[in-house]
Amino acid sequence: MPAIVRNVAREKLEQGQLSLGVGVRMTRSVEIAKAMAVAGFDWLFLDMEHGVMSLEACAQISTAALDAGIAPIARVPNGEYAIATRALDNGALGIVMLETPTAIANAEEIAAVPGVDVLLIGTNDLCAEMGIHGDFGNERVADAYRTMIAAARKHGKFPGMAGVYNETIMPRYIEMGARFVLGGQDAAFMAAGAAQRTEFLRKLSPGSQ
Repeated sequence: MPAIVRNVAREKLEQGQLSLGVGVRMTRSVEIAKAMAVAGFDWLFLDMEHGVMSLEACAQISTAALDAGIAPIARVPNGEYAIATRALDNGALGIVMLETPTAIANAEEIAAVPGVDVLLIGTNDLCAEMGIHGDFGNERVADAYRTMIAAARKHGKFPGMAGVYNETIMPRYIEMGARFVLGGQDAAFMAAGAAQRTEFLRKLSPGSQ
């Protein structure tokens, strides 16, 4: 009997909940899958585009993720279809992103494609393509989300948000309908946790009072 692959990320979406992801760019160890599942995330975003993660590492972490009960999603370099198919053949459960104004303009056609479950906007790259780098609250970005969300809903797909980690701006797009949400990156989480601990300990240093 073939093994049944559970897609926790999709289950959360079908239950009407937020499906929360974490970007994996710096970590190479398979233990990251279990650690992020325990932390409460539903999917891993394995970044082979902006980081130096290899296809082999992506496949190994994907296999561990399936066992840990967290869905592995691969981010592949632009146009590298051979890497995309190999990632899917070796454990990844998905590869979806919209990162350009052209992709947003074609959102409805993309949403209509069988097998596409989520339309995920890569907001950081989209802003760069628009010439408004880092301006995640810009009305042009909001318009892109409105277009994507309408297309997703029309075709019974799920809207997604990536690249926005500002806690003031994130609720705006979630309230608009984003449900497949990339919550942050491993390196940023590690840096924030480390900074919090050193700040605490520096206050205990002799002469700090």
